[in-house]
Amino acid sequence: MKLSKSMTTLLSVVFVLSAPASQAILLDFNTLTASGTSLVNVADGYTEDGFKFLNLTIPNAADSFGVWQTGSTAYAGSTALFNQWQDAVTQLTQINGGVFDVASIQLASLNLSPLPNTVTFTGTRADNSTVTQAITMVNPSVMTTYAFSGMNNLVKLEWSQSVPFHQFDNISVNPVPEPATLAVLGLGALALVRRRRTSK
Repeated sequence: MKLSKSMTTLLSVVFVLSAPASQAILLDFNTLTASGTSLVNVADGYTEDGFKFLNLTIPNAADSFGVWQTGSTAYAGSTALFNQWQDAVTQLTQINGGVFDVASIQLASLNLSPLPNTVTFTGTRADNSTVTQAITMVNPSVMTTYAFSGMNNLVKLEWSQSVPFHQFDNISVNPVPEPATLAVLGLGALALVRRRRTSK
């Protein structure tokens, strides 16, 4: 059976709507930017663009995280977040508990020190499997972008603030549409097609 032009258009729209979103979200912490030369405390549970940062080791503290003010010698050229507690675990999740991909992150030494620095990230997927990636900073004194590999379909991403410490910025994340949402879109399209046939 040959599809009518309107039916073809409808199915094309459904396909576009049901395709996973390709537009990444950049968690850049720009709302935390402040002038001055010192440290600004950031409370546990900081949220941005539908994502939440938790300090799993020191929960609910008003100084769980921090940012350097723009005049600080540790300011890396853009506002970056860091966990203020040694060996504390930072957790990134979607506020609604949804699944997401992580493409990249920017890292620098906490005080822009050139000392070697490696940060190990562990992603937990929706099926409870895990993926781990250790990132060694090539130049810790400069905020640099590092790509993730296989950090897909995550429900959480975790990493530790270990010696010699680091700050992070511009995390590229991409929420993954839920299968139930795609199913509803598909059912809606079928209902519209059937209604159109009935009206004829």
